[in-house]
Amino acid sequence: MAAISQCKDKRRHIRNRTHLAEVLRRTLPIGIIVALLLTQHWESAKFAQSTTHPAPLSTTHQPAASSQWPSFAI
Repeated sequence: MAAISQCKDKRRHIRNRTHLAEVLRRTLPIGIIVALLLTQHWESAKFAQSTTHPAPLSTTHQPAASSQWPSFAI
């Protein structure tokens, strides 16, 4: 009886692995295309932002040292 149960478990495991492989085979190309499109969109948006709002030539404003780190009483 245990051998029949092990055989069924093995078939179920193989069926689950086959199903997972099939799902990945179908969805992976779509995922790659979406990732490439999002990367391209993000890069073009980053480029557009850098051309419309150029960084100032002077150094950026840094907060005072006292406001940057909290002081702890000893």
